[in-house]
Amino acid sequence: TSAELSRTVESLRTDVQRLEASARASAKEHAEQLEVLRAAAQDAKDNAASTKTELAAAREKYKSLAAQHDALQAHIGGLKRRQSIRANAAVSVLESADGQSGG
Repeated sequence: TSAELSRTVESLRTDVQRLEASARASAKEHAEQLEVLRAAAQDAKDNAASTKTELAAAREKYKSLAAQHDALQAHIGGLKRRQSIRANAAVSVLESADGQSGG
């Protein structure tokens, strides 16, 4: 029975060593997976920050373009008013000339 007990103890030691090795390997694998996830999270965070910056720049560009558009619309409106004034003046001159020539 002492020999049996020794064999059982030795078998248990072997089992414990295998379990410890398996636990170390599993812990190492989990640590590697965790590092991959941390790197992916950092990449996502960096990408989000970059996207946020790009979005802010796009908004500023849109505001600038909208301001330029408004300025051009105002300029075009001014040009149309001047053209209309000139056309009306030309019509007045023609009508006046027509009236003077007795037409």
